[in-house]
Amino acid sequence: MRKRDYFDWLEQTTGAEVSRFFADSERELAAATQRRDSINQQLVNVRQMLATLSGTAGFTDPLVEHPAPPAASEPAPAVRDWDGG
Repeated sequence: MRKRDYFDWLEQTTGAEVSRFFADSERELAAATQRRDSINQQLVNVRQMLATLSGTAGFTDPLVEHPAPPAASEPAPAVRDWDGG
């Protein structure tokens, strides 16, 4: 086998192995993400059940972004001049 043939074979073989490695990694990442999402949903369900059992009102999911409260419509109080002004 000539050196060039060997290097061509090596490049093809390692390229295929790298492609398989990345494909396997993507599948494992997708599976882990799905497991994480499932666990988070189960935790939300448990928190809701606990809130119901304890009578706690106003359950909010810490994993969900909630809108900020509206700003006060009244202007800020004026600063008083303590020098008699």
